[in-house]
Amino acid sequence: MSAAEVAVSAEERAEMRATLRRVLEQRCDSDEVRRQLESDVGYDRGLWTELARTFGLAGLRAPERHGGAGFTMAETAMVAEELGRTLYGGPFLSHTLAIETILEAGTDEQHATLLPDLAGGERTAALAMTSPEGDATEDGSVRWRGQDGGVRLDGVASYVIDGHTAEQLVVAAAPAGSAETPRLFVVDATHLERRLLPTMDPTRKLAEIHFAATPASPLGDGHDTRSPLAAVLDRATLILAAEMLGGASRCLEMAVDYAKVRRQFGRTIGSFQAIKHKLADMLIAVESARSVIEHAATPGVGDDPEEAAYLASLAKVAACQAYELCAQDNIQIHGGIGFTWEHDAHLHLRRASSGRILLGTPEQHRERVTALLGVSTAKEQP
Repeated sequence: MSAAEVAVSAEERAEMRATLRRVLEQRCDSDEVRRQLESDVGYDRGLWTELARTFGLAGLRAPERHGGAGFTMAETAMVAEELGRTLYGGPFLSHTLAIETILEAGTDEQHATLLPDLAGGERTAALAMTSPEGDATEDGSVRWRGQDGGVRLDGVASYVIDGHTAEQLVVAAAPAGSAETPRLFVVDATHLERRLLPTMDPTRKLAEIHFAATPASPLGDGHDTRSPLAAVLDRATLILAAEMLGGASRCLEMAVDYAKVRRQFGRTIGSFQAIKHKLADMLIAVESARSVIEHAATPGVGDDPEEAAYLASLAKVAACQAYELCAQDNIQIHGGIGFTWEHDAHLHLRRASSGRILLGTPEQHRERVTALLGVSTAKEQP
């Protein structure tokens, strides 16, 4: 655990979880989620402000000296899990991702300048590093050039999580007319051209952002951005996995509750062996994913970069398996009503499907795990 991180006991973490769940159940129930997914913003700004100030959600990982809570990944994963349960559409993942990038790549002076407003929830931020084709921006979709003693950005970044509302962007851009290593920049997003993208999951907004001679400030000291971004994306993958675990847990709860009250042939359907098997498989998948994620988020476990990468990929694979299984079986156990727009089961299936692709598919993460372990997946030639 870093000296800047705050030690929290298991009892304090459990109390924080219970309080956060209670607030989300009151302020972010199914009706509220549906109201927000129909809006262009996608979340209640008032609730985000309350969560940022009361629970420190805007700056969970930011050091206390910069206005953050200074928590470890264990608390961050716990918060993500609770948000995933309710399909919360606020900018937690995108904002945390931007703060992690600033912490990893920025200088001490930049930390002192940028973090207080972000950690306090005064401004929201997002990380832009993907082209319209879904590739990283180092392939040239966003380019930087010097102009009048400063830096200007040109190009398009796409699939930016919460990019339509973020007031500040951390952007990965390659130098114009050169194949040199990309750099990270901080951009005021207030006046940028942005548009929402149609998505499978209406509870998570993605945006396309256009840069045209946009003023930008370099982040860090100009060294290779791949190392800081790799570390940030591993943490983001773990946070996303925890969010998916929350959704899977909620699907399991919904299925169990329904199996207890739905009657067929004079019996509750939960008494049928086939339903018991499905629920048991769901429980095993959820608890298996929980074991991996809690271990990966334990302070000190992922201090080694290679170990962090390995555990993040394992967590993503386990979380995807659990969420997809639970979302699909939840619909099956609910029967016909589970397929309707009025029921929340399909919203979880959509979130599970979009989460599967976000930050790498399970297949990509399996390949990464085998590479980190030094295991060859190529078939031997006769």
